Amino acid sequence: HLAVQGGFDVAPVLREQLGAEQGLEGLTIRAVLARTGLARRAFYDRFAGKDDLVLAVFDQTLRASASYFRAMTA
Repeated sequence: HLAVQGGFDVAPVLREQLGAEQGLEGLTIRAVLARTGLARRAFYDRFAGKDDLVLAVFDQTLRASASYFRAMTA
């Protein structure tokens, strides 16, 4: 999935950063890279920027939630 880079899921890091900082405005790519160990080039090979990362993680979370609820109601 888009939110997984080199086997490392950036979603938990993003959620932590959004909670620790001042929302989306306080989130920096530099902080995400420092926490994940991703190289800057690897990040930009996968994501166009911060907004693209946030949307990818949102999409991943939404899909996981939908799968969970489908399984619970089946």
